[in-house]
Amino acid sequence: AIRSLLIMCVLQGYTAAKSLLKSNDVIAVRNNTSFTLLEYIASDFKLKTNATDAEARNAVLCDLHNRMESCGKEYTAFFGTDADLQPAFVYTECDRELIRYDTKSEQTAADAIVLDIKGGSEQTALRNWLLTGSSTAESDDSATEFIAATKLEMCAISGKAGCGKTTTIRKVTHELRAQKKIVLNTAATALGATEYINGWTLHALGKVPVQPDALGNFTINYPPQGNMNLQRQQLLASAALIVIDEVFSLKR
Repeated sequence: AIRSLLIMCVLQGYTAAKSLLKSNDVIAVRNNTSFTLLEYIASDFKLKTNATDAEARNAVLCDLHNRMESCGKEYTAFFGTDADLQPAFVYTECDRELIRYDTKSEQTAADAIVLDIKGGSEQTALRNWLLTGSSTAESDDSATEFIAATKLEMCAISGKAGCGKTTTIRKVTHELRAQKKIVLNTAATALGATEYINGWTLHALGKVPVQPDALGNFTINYPPQGNMNLQRQQLLASAALIVIDEVFSLKR
């Protein structure tokens, strides 16, 4: 709760947040140990990850940096170059997406999903095309080659409820992540995004404004008018697969 409040203050531009982070004043005592604000927030990271004091402190600053970036705010514009408040290293959005998933766990999850259990071969054909570029290919060996060589491929998947659209996409998602590929699963609505692990709404992923301008257009802008940044561009460009569920529900 304290970390969330601090982040809100920083995003709103309250300069007092910077002073509080640098302050040596004790704000809490736990098990006879006194904590400054930064130490107290870092203690949560220590408990969850068994990190050292330095690692936990860096995790707090890194998290703050990434949250500001995702909202189109400049970390250095708010905190300056104060050495006490600079994270030792910062993962990019691509880095975080790649390290989020364990390859063995993803392969196990992929193997557990069986396609075409109701008969037919449409799901398998779709899965093969997404991985290899051929609906008849059985091997995954060419998946990396296909993804690297293909400039742009797009397909629309339609079918009645329960025919296996989401199941097929989930299997492909696990298989690609098992190969350390980036997959971004999105949906037109927040409810639709919950169908996927770490799913996004399309508006959030693309940093698309929710409200159109006076002409009815939605324009993706860089700060200060918008929130699009270079890291998000790199994430989108690095994705092996971008899924848009409920695409026909989009207005445009």
